[in-house]
Amino acid sequence: AMSTFRRLLGLVAPYRWAIAFGVLVSFATMASSVGLMAMSAYLISRAAITNAFVDVAVIVTAVRFFALSRAALRYVERYFNHRTTFRILTHLRVWFYNAVEPLAPAGLLRQHSGDLLARIVGDIETLENFTLRVLIPPPAALLTTLVSCAILTWFDWSLGLTLLVFAVLAGAVLPWGTRALSRPATVEAATVRGQLTVALVDETQGLADLLANGREQAQAATVSGLADRLAVLQQRLALVRGLNIGVAALVTGLAGLAVLWLGIPLVAFGRTEGVFLALLPLVAITCFEA
Repeated sequence: AMSTFRRLLGLVAPYRWAIAFGVLVSFATMASSVGLMAMSAYLISRAAITNAFVDVAVIVTAVRFFALSRAALRYVERYFNHRTTFRILTHLRVWFYNAVEPLAPAGLLRQHSGDLLARIVGDIETLENFTLRVLIPPPAALLTTLVSCAILTWFDWSLGLTLLVFAVLAGAVLPWGTRALSRPATVEAATVRGQLTVALVDETQGLADLLANGREQAQAATVSGLADRLAVLQQRLALVRGLNIGVAALVTGLAGLAVLWLGIPLVAFGRTEGVFLALLPLVAITCFEA
């Protein structure tokens, strides 16, 4: 697995600065979301106990700033990261073709054209997730988590530590469990997808021979069986993803409740002003967007 990961890193190495910029933009986008929720909660709490606009003018400006910056940064993030991903996919397809072309025809006698088609189209297209979901999100999420923990630690160290524990559960333990559950089905799905493409290409290109030998029903049954198996595997993966999303939402809610539960005594004993109480759980919850 690590050798594969290193090979993928080598393939995307020419775009390392674009990926680094994507990480920074993603972090700035998520950090602005945390700032927006924190300032919004603080503004509502502060406005409830004051009648003078001058007391909340700076907070209103902060809310506007984070709202505008979040929208602008989100657009830049989506545009730039997807543009970089498409450039990487183009590079990978050219690399794959340049690697295969010298082997034709003698070196590819044992390879099915349908399998090669599945690799250059489906398998490489799957690698878009490597940039969008593997390389960019983890460092951006780590930076966002550290900023959120620092905000809560400014009020009390127990709040920052609590958020860090729940962040590790959602950002490390849960993905590891999801990977362990989905790996067998993912590996088999890639194999079955290649076999299905081979069967479809054979059926299309060899239709005359199949009809002449009365094998069209057998070939159709093979295609149908592979398609059904692929559908079962995709349903299994969808179930794992749904479970992952549900557990992540549960952890997010529990983190907010835990921070709120710890924040109430801080306000009760005068260690924190009451206007900050709503801010604390919202910062924790927004952090999990990362």
